[in-house]
Amino acid sequence: PNEPAERVALVGAGAIGSGVARLLSGLGATTTVVAPRAGGVERATALIRRCYASDVKHGRLSGAAAEAGLRNVVVTPAYADLEGATFVIESVPEDLALKHEVLAAVEAHTSPDCIFASNTSSIPLAEIAARARRPHQVIGTHYFWPAHRYRLVEIARAGNTSARALDRTLQL
Repeated sequence: PNEPAERVALVGAGAIGSGVARLLSGLGATTTVVAPRAGGVERATALIRRCYASDVKHGRLSGAAAEAGLRNVVVTPAYADLEGATFVIESVPEDLALKHEVLAAVEAHTSPDCIFASNTSSIPLAEIAARARRPHQVIGTHYFWPAHRYRLVEIARAGNTSARALDRTLQL
């Protein structure tokens, strides 16, 4: 059976998150980026624009394609704007308490079917999933930098990540 198209969102748009947003939006996916910290929207928008500008400057992308990709990005400070997202990638600093805070906010604003993908590189997924209301929906997606150019992602399951969550992640 065909799965519905994923509606992708990110929380955090530093170097990795902005590259992932650039990658997904450049592939035509409407991509919501939540940047809740003060000044986060401005910083995230500037970083995503910089990713596109670099690709245009180096001839990897036309200006028109860059503008089209930028139209696919919505940057917001509000977790409430995650409503309708089916796949949320967390790309915040490697701090377990912060990742738990983001996980709780994402679960509060998304459907029970939403996958929570952590971009952790050092925290065991089991520790992140331990606070989840839906631990079977937690998975790891560790992107290599710059994400929009390398298009390389390591996918890791927690012990209780469902086969369906893994399949949906692989499809995305």
